[in-house]
Amino acid sequence: MTRTRRVVSAVLLTLLVVGAAYAFLASRVRHTIAVGSAGLAYPEKTGGKQPKVFGLEPGQIMMIIPDGAGGKAGLRRGDEILSINGLELTNRERLARLNQQVRTGDTVTYRIRRNGVVRDVGVRFENPLKDPLMIAYAAANAFVAVCFLATGLFVFIMKPDDRRVVVYFAMMVAGAVAVLGNASMAVDNASMRGIYVDPGIALIPLVIWMIFGVSFAPLTLHMALVFPQDRPIVRDHPRALRLVYGVPAVAVLMTILMGGAAAFARTLDSKSLRNTIDVGVDVVIGLMGVGGMLLLLRIVRAARAEGFKAALWNRPLQALFSVFGILAGLTAILAALKLKWITVAVVILTMASPYLLLFSFPVLACISLYRSYRDSGVEERRQVKWPLWGVLIALSIRITFTVTLQGLILVMLYRGIDVANWMRWMTALQIIPVLAYLLIPMSFAFAILKYRLMNIDVIIKKTVAYAILSGAIVVLYLVLVGGLGTLLVNVAGVKNTTTVIGSTLVVAALFVPLRNKLQSLVDRNLFRQKYDYPQALRAISADTMGARDLATFLGGATEKMQQALQNRAVVVFAPRGDDFIATAKVGVPDSVLGTQRLSAATVASFDRPLDPRRRTLPEADAAALKKVDAALVVPVRSQGEARSLIALAPKLSDREFDLEDIEFISSAADQIAIGIDRIRTQLDEADFDQARRMQQTLLPAEAPEMAGLDVAGIWQPARAVGGDYYDLLKLSDTRLAVCIGDVAGKGMPAALLMSGLQAAVRASATEDAAPSEVVERVRRVVVPSLGSRFVTFFYCVIDTAAHRVRYCNAGHNQPVVARADGTTVRLTTSSPVLSRLFRTAPLQNGELELQPGDRLVLFTDGVSEARDTAENEFGEDRLAEFVAAHRDVAARDLAAQIAAEVSSFSGGRADDDLTLVAVVLT
Repeated sequence: MTRTRRVVSAVLLTLLVVGAAYAFLASRVRHTIAVGSAGLAYPEKTGGKQPKVFGLEPGQIMMIIPDGAGGKAGLRRGDEILSINGLELTNRERLARLNQQVRTGDTVTYRIRRNGVVRDVGVRFENPLKDPLMIAYAAANAFVAVCFLATGLFVFIMKPDDRRVVVYFAMMVAGAVAVLGNASMAVDNASMRGIYVDPGIALIPLVIWMIFGVSFAPLTLHMALVFPQDRPIVRDHPRALRLVYGVPAVAVLMTILMGGAAAFARTLDSKSLRNTIDVGVDVVIGLMGVGGMLLLLRIVRAARAEGFKAALWNRPLQALFSVFGILAGLTAILAALKLKWITVAVVILTMASPYLLLFSFPVLACISLYRSYRDSGVEERRQVKWPLWGVLIALSIRITFTVTLQGLILVMLYRGIDVANWMRWMTALQIIPVLAYLLIPMSFAFAILKYRLMNIDVIIKKTVAYAILSGAIVVLYLVLVGGLGTLLVNVAGVKNTTTVIGSTLVVAALFVPLRNKLQSLVDRNLFRQKYDYPQALRAISADTMGARDLATFLGGATEKMQQALQNRAVVVFAPRGDDFIATAKVGVPDSVLGTQRLSAATVASFDRPLDPRRRTLPEADAAALKKVDAALVVPVRSQGEARSLIALAPKLSDREFDLEDIEFISSAADQIAIGIDRIRTQLDEADFDQARRMQQTLLPAEAPEMAGLDVAGIWQPARAVGGDYYDLLKLSDTRLAVCIGDVAGKGMPAALLMSGLQAAVRASATEDAAPSEVVERVRRVVVPSLGSRFVTFFYCVIDTAAHRVRYCNAGHNQPVVARADGTTVRLTTSSPVLSRLFRTAPLQNGELELQPGDRLVLFTDGVSEARDTAENEFGEDRLAEFVAAHRDVAARDLAAQIAAEVSSFSGGRADDDLTLVAVVLT
């Protein structure tokens, strides 16, 4: 069937089913208004021996609406009705005819006995739907039904070929008819009419509710089992879904048969005919028992080859009907043996078991959604959390209100309290769970549409919510401006047109900030305004340190970029063989993963961020990028090689990517490059040469060019890779951030932590932040990944305009300052190392004035603790003397001479990483 035919068929089916339901509801409303009601109910009187009902004899008024027709006429709960219009209550045939004849406005005479006194009371039947609460309850149900239909049709029209959407559409139609059934039963008022309850008419709305209302539960469970992906039970046992629908089918069938049989039995007067029917029922029950045994034997036979569990899962309906058939046969056997109470217990179990299973479906749906949430990836979790919370909240409200209200009704009836006095409040409270049901369709629709089971444009670009909220802000603004402006003019009594216009403009200007604030709030919450880029970079940086799985890391980075940029989709292509394959995505169908690929040559040709639509590409590569709607591609490079490629769809606001966006993406690409290299190095620790090149890329390739400063650094790991680190960050034309760190240990573990340290520094360093603030940010990111290790770290900002250095030292070696006159100074202010033990210790700032010709040397313990053959340390004093003695050389030469002196002292032996930075003020 074509897409158009599927949509047309769905629309026609919806109109047919729901139209019939609305037509039936409308007919019951007209009928109820026309025939009226006395607003009372009493247990039916058959003439034989009957048990009491909640302490009342048959014929006594059990419920009466105080402001209804009967209540106004003076009838009370407990009054015994002797006759109605002269007809005794046992004369059901004539009461049924009277029930059909009485209309709104007619007066019916009730002969009652109260405290032994017999009296006649005339009751003028009136319209029971004039109660505003009853109208509100019916309207709420009708409104919820419309919402169910609107969301179901909207989602189905957008994606009619998705099987999950088909299930969702069926669930919405069933839910709509179910709530209309609730409304129909509420407005029908047959049980409270006060003359005769026609079982046929009362059964019709009940059957409608049964068929559609009961089917809503399995459809919800079905949706939970396949959304966003099939649960293992569905993948492993596809026939399990038959059991999901078999249980409600049995429940509905049993209810219809029992209700129909009971209604039919009431019409029988012949005892012999009743006996004949009883015999027929016994025969049917016996056949059900035999059939159940045969089905069970068939399952047992299949279990020999398949295993009992597999045999049950492969034949769920047979297993279900065999259980009920055996229970039915057991009932007949127990009845024949005169085991009355055991028979009653088995009958109750047989009748209640399908409903108990059915009532468990919402709970199972919540469990399934929770398991999907727990087992899903980053993007799928965002899909699942909305239906999970929607179903949980709606069901919790429904169960809480239903159990509470029904419990109160039972307590009142047992204690003889007139329930009718509380019916208005109960009716009002029942509106709340009805409206709460809206959370179920809305949450599923939100997840399906917003979280990319189809094109996100449908809900974002053309979202009704955005239009409504933005329009509301405009209306509010105009009302405030026009209303307050007019008020000011009227109070002042000004009639001059120029003054009126001027005052209105003044009021408008005063409320512009409020309007802008509200619009900004709407934009941010509806994805039309970008997030904080530094915050996103810090989050990606944190993942860079902690991620161990490449797919998880790329998926998380992809999510964070999309959230920050607020664009339609982000896809990361990672190398696999000779091609780059779509490995992580947000905003495109799942089918993109593993299927869309780019040639390595094409990826290598992207040396900067660019729009691929404006560049001629091989046909296959162009098609792959078009498939993901790429408007910008950003290469992820490390060591001069392409590590991956980020493809970004257009922004949701339809604005072009600006310079700030591209700078953020480039920084994120750098972090992703670090993360990719870190994870791959972690998986292959033997490849130290590659790890060394990776680590070198993290260090400054060259010192920033700044007037008044000459800077150089040296990094010499004791092994192929190491835990020492230094960095040079140009914050402004006059400010340079210089930092140096030492991760405890050597080799690959220390190098991995060092890469995370570097990422944290680059994400945290800003021009306005004090050194201690930057170190604190770094500490919050680094410490959770350290375990039992620690990091010494020194961070300073050299201000050439103010001729000073501000610093924060977290347990690192105290840097040396050699003055132009030959004296030396140490930067002594210090704080504890970065570790779990001192993760909350305060950090201190230090400051020192600098003059032209001063030299600042930052170093690690690979310099000061280098040992000669006699195990004597090089020492910090020796270093200070060496720097003072060579205070005339340039920074690069000074760093090289220090390294050479240390190497000569230790005889070329390197027990620890050697890293130092030399800064000369010119």
